[in-house]
Amino acid sequence: MFSLRPSLPLLSLVSVTGLVACASAPPPPPPKPISGILMQQESATLAQLSQRYIEGEKLVRQGEAAVKEGQTRQAEGERMIAEGRRIMQESEQGYGKLKK
Repeated sequence: MFSLRPSLPLLSLVSVTGLVACASAPPPPPPKPISGILMQQESATLAQLSQRYIEGEKLVRQGEAAVKEGQTRQAEGERMIAEGRRIMQESEQGYGKLKK
């Protein structure tokens, strides 16, 4: 006949298995559904960021155009200065020749 008394190795196996099963982490909770209000808030935030990006991009283009125009105007100004100095020098030389 069989005995109702459990053996020691069988009890050890059951208790170790039970401890291992308890040691594992519980599964993570399912993600909470997104509410309509939260979706609207996020959408408004994204729209604001997008608009701000477009404004920044426009400023960059305007600034680049201003720099290019400034460089062109500076080059034109330097050319005018050189031409003016040349004319002044020619006039001084002509005046010096008249005085001799």
